[in-house]
Amino acid sequence: MNKKKIKTVEGQILRLTILQKDLDLKEQNLKKSRERFLERLQAAGDKPNSTLLELANLQAKKEIELLQGKVEEQYRMLIENENILDLLQVQTKLLKGEIRNYERHAKREENYKNLEYMKNIIFKYLQTNNEQLIPVICNLLQFSPNENNLVRANSRTLNKTGALLTPRSQTPDSNGKRSTGFWV
Repeated sequence: MNKKKIKTVEGQILRLTILQKDLDLKEQNLKKSRERFLERLQAAGDKPNSTLLELANLQAKKEIELLQGKVEEQYRMLIENENILDLLQVQTKLLKGEIRNYERHAKREENYKNLEYMKNIIFKYLQTNNEQLIPVICNLLQFSPNENNLVRANSRTLNKTGALLTPRSQTPDSNGKRSTGFWV
């Protein structure tokens, strides 16, 4: 629907541009006709009749004013159509973003059906801190590109600081026994 509106507005802008050029051409032709008329009057050897000359000038001025009024009206329409086009483009961009969010949400719902698989992937990641599982987790949870980048950046930071979870069963407790659970 927005594409149709955009095409309509673009068509109107194109028509207004063509009309503007046509009006400019008519105005130039009118000025040339007036000049030729005055030249013919003077070439005929007669003194230009001041009344006839005044009438010709008045007629030319009225036609010029009429053409200028049309040009101004078309210019206003052009600006209005450009504003509408800008609004439609912003609206289209927002709607496309909403569609992408909806598609991600739909995929998340689909992936929730496969919760056991997701649990196993996350569990494996928490056990091994394997960065190769991050894209799998991001895909399963349908992270947005921004969320995806944040998770990867934080994962790299945590790996450098060593603050990731490590299983307790790998380290004996103070009594020398291996315990279950995770250390931070």
